[in-house]
Amino acid sequence: MADAMIQIDAVSHRYTGKQGRIDALNAVSLSFRPGELALVTGPSGSGKTTLLLAVGGMRRPTEGTVRVGGDDLYALTAAERARFRAAHIGFVFQTLELIPYLSAFENVLLAATPRGAGQTETRQRAEQRLVDLGLADRLHHKPRQLSQGERQRVAIARAMLNGPKVILADEPSGNLDPDNAHAAFAALRAFADAGGTVLVATHSTLHHDQADRVVTLRGGVVADTVHESIHV
Repeated sequence: MADAMIQIDAVSHRYTGKQGRIDALNAVSLSFRPGELALVTGPSGSGKTTLLLAVGGMRRPTEGTVRVGGDDLYALTAAERARFRAAHIGFVFQTLELIPYLSAFENVLLAATPRGAGQTETRQRAEQRLVDLGLADRLHHKPRQLSQGERQRVAIARAMLNGPKVILADEPSGNLDPDNAHAAFAALRAFADAGGTVLVATHSTLHHDQADRVVTLRGGVVADTVHESIHV
C-alpha cells in the first residue's frame, strides 16, 4: 500500500510461557492509511495489545517489519525509536496513566517534546487541545476532581499534543458509560478526519459505525477485516 501510514509486514511475536511457546502474533500483515480509524478486535489473548505495542515501537517483533510514515521502527536504535515515538505516536492507555497531583493542563504538558517551538507556544497548544475536547473549565482540576470521561479526554489531549501521525488507543472506552465513550471516540474520529491514523484495540462493538475498518484477530492471526462505515 503505497500511501500507508502504518505498514505491518509478516509480523510474528513469540514468547515462552508456562504452557510452552506462545504465538502472540503469527505472520500478521496489515496496512493503515492516513485518515483511517481502525478497530482491532478479538477475544482476550488474540494479540490486540501486542500488535499495538509493536506498532508503537515498544515490543520488537520476533520476525517481520513495522513501518510508520515510511520509517522501519526496529531498524532504529532504542534511543532513535524513543525520539520517533515521542514525536510521531500518541498513546491512550486504558489505565490513562495520569499523574494524580498534576492538573489536567500539567498532565497534557508532560507529553511535550522539543519541536523548535517556545514554551509559550507549547503551553498554548496544550490548552487548545483541552479546549477542543470540551475541557476549557477543567484545565486546573486534578484527576480526582474529574469524571472518568473527563480524565479520558485529558489522556486523549495528551496523546494529541505533539501533532502525532498516529494515535494508538488500548480499550479507550473500557471504563466509560455510553455517553462518555461516544465523546472519546468522537475525538479520535475527528483526529482521523484531520488526516491522522488511529488504531483502537477494543472488545466493544458499540463504535463500529465510527470506524473505517474492523480487523478481527484470533490466536494471533487476522481472522477477518470488515470495512464498516461511510468514512471509508
